[in-house]
Amino acid sequence: MARRLLKKNDKTLIIDADSLLYEAASVNESTFDFSEDNQVVVLDEEGARKSLDEAIEKLKDNTKCSKTQLYLTGKTNFRYDILPTYKHNRKDLPKPQLLPMLKEYAVTKYGAKITTKIEADDACSIHLSNDPINNILAHIDKDLNQVEGEHYNWRKDLRYELSYAQGQRVFFTQVLTGDSTDGYGGCKGIGKKKAEEILNEYLKWSISLEGNKIVKKALPCKDIWEAILSWYMKPYYDKCEGDIDNYFMYANDDAIVQARVARMLRVDEFKGGKPILWSYEPLNIDLRNAHLPIL
Repeated sequence: MARRLLKKNDKTLIIDADSLLYEAASVNESTFDFSEDNQVVVLDEEGARKSLDEAIEKLKDNTKCSKTQLYLTGKTNFRYDILPTYKHNRKDLPKPQLLPMLKEYAVTKYGAKITTKIEADDACSIHLSNDPINNILAHIDKDLNQVEGEHYNWRKDLRYELSYAQGQRVFFTQVLTGDSTDGYGGCKGIGKKKAEEILNEYLKWSISLEGNKIVKKALPCKDIWEAILSWYMKPYYDKCEGDIDNYFMYANDDAIVQARVARMLRVDEFKGGKPILWSYEPLNIDLRNAHLPIL
């Protein structure tokens, strides 16, 4: 059955609300150091609630949406089981003291949903992928650019649409580059510029014996995952680590882990309260020209 295309003001604004609450809590917390042993923290609960209310109203005004659905990250995350170092770099960072209060407020006033086993951005991705026509996703997280549909970046006041191919390209870019802020490294030696070169032509790294010389070069191939795996194999060849006959297996294991933590879950990838871990299936679209708009 075809979905009914709603008017703009009938669309639901999906909000990745973790950062909204964090900002509202932070700006209403002041620390005064009178001496090394005398520190006073002043918390403005009313101010924090007002800051959050104003931020949400501004999002609704800017997108012309009358309905909202907020998502907040809970305590459990399946990615910790896949990669123990995931977001490990944030583990000991202090959080604003007003966050717990604001979470309760967001749940009570706005019907915010707190996730279990997944992150808020996964929940947003699932919601948007279920109906990209009648929803808009508000966020400032580049991970969510993996998802087809209409987006609104409130930091840049920028509204834009992404296709399925563009979203897939963002995903495979992150498989190659990783994300240091989230604690996963991607493919060793691959930065954003090199990842663009690889994806623009599906460049495959190769090593061969030509006469008496070992020749290393990158050549176009037909499959994106074949190209990506070749670059994951390169560090093993460079260092001659492990059994050379198992380099493909090593590389595949490494790449799969990175892909599974990078992947934003879609509606068909979360069943019965459990994530379905990503595995590669050949694409029926070409991502080489699926460039993102200037964001």
